[in-house]
Amino acid sequence: MRRQNRTLAPPSFIKAEGEPAEQFSETAASYTEEGDRLRDLGDYKGAIAAYQLAKDHHGGKSHVLANRIGIAFQAMGDHEQAIVHFTESLEIEDDPVDRVNRATSYIETTQCPLAIQDAQKALEMEVQSRKGRRSDADAHSIIGVCHYLSDQHEDATRHLLTAAPIMLSSGYAASEIAYVYELAGNAQVALESYPEAIRHYSQAITAEDDSSTRMWRAWSYWEQGDCAKATEDAQQSLKLPAYRESGYHSQVDAYKMRHLCEEDPAKRISYATSAMELMRTNGYDEAAIKGMLELIKRDSASEQAAPEVPAGGSATSQAVTPGTMAMAKANAVGDLYAIHSTNSAGWLEQAHPELADDIAY
Repeated sequence: MRRQNRTLAPPSFIKAEGEPAEQFSETAASYTEEGDRLRDLGDYKGAIAAYQLAKDHHGGKSHVLANRIGIAFQAMGDHEQAIVHFTESLEIEDDPVDRVNRATSYIETTQCPLAIQDAQKALEMEVQSRKGRRSDADAHSIIGVCHYLSDQHEDATRHLLTAAPIMLSSGYAASEIAYVYELAGNAQVALESYPEAIRHYSQAITAEDDSSTRMWRAWSYWEQGDCAKATEDAQQSLKLPAYRESGYHSQVDAYKMRHLCEEDPAKRISYATSAMELMRTNGYDEAAIKGMLELIKRDSASEQAAPEVPAGGSATSQAVTPGTMAMAKANAVGDLYAIHSTNSAGWLEQAHPELADDIAY
């Protein structure tokens, strides 16, 4: 029902940018400047080539150039090579900048123990900052992410909430601050501490309003039985740009929430149908779509069971209603989908206990 968390990959530190930390020849300096220009344009392969030429003309190892090459590989998603070059930089000069950079690539290569080791080492060193980034904030964020991924949710919350105020006072991007608070909220959801989760989601929304975070908070309100606030967040989520990733669309969750909290069968059908259509076009598996289809059928049957009787008359015929139209559509496409998936079934079981015997795990 809810999306999986992306891992935190903070933008890398650029070591010694604009600082005379190493004495380059005129040619080496020129190639370094060209590499920086290409990097800023997003041409990371070209930047790496320029930095390599700078290294050749420098005539020896360079922690500045190793840092820059590592950052370019990291930006390309080649974290194994990024680790190689950040390690080279650290062998020349150990500092928190490339400890944090390497830790980020360790996270992306599912090596959290090594990421934590680097981040903890960075915290033992003097804090360094570059262009609105601080080594201690990134180190705490990285440790928090790794604890979250290993289900150590109390430790995750502690580190994430240590990072957030530093980020707020250091000029970090609003999206990064919001993500750290969102992840702290998710950790509290895992601990079933919904009031704390709501508080952290609210902090995330204050930093940057986002459709997905709205839905995290909506589900937390729903867990506390507060459909009014859950519906309010779902409505607002639908007004914001949708968050999409493979097999997830924030508006699907918003329509599911509207369905859960709505009593009018016709409106419930409308919300469920909207959710199903988005599921079909956004990579949801067929079993999850089948689950939504069953809800439409069940709500349609409920609406048809109690036809509207005009004053002074009798219900002698079944009118064409949104319910009957949805029922016809459901029957037409019902054979296309498999049985419920585990994820869909879990949601159905909570929303409709009467379906429990029909749910296949």
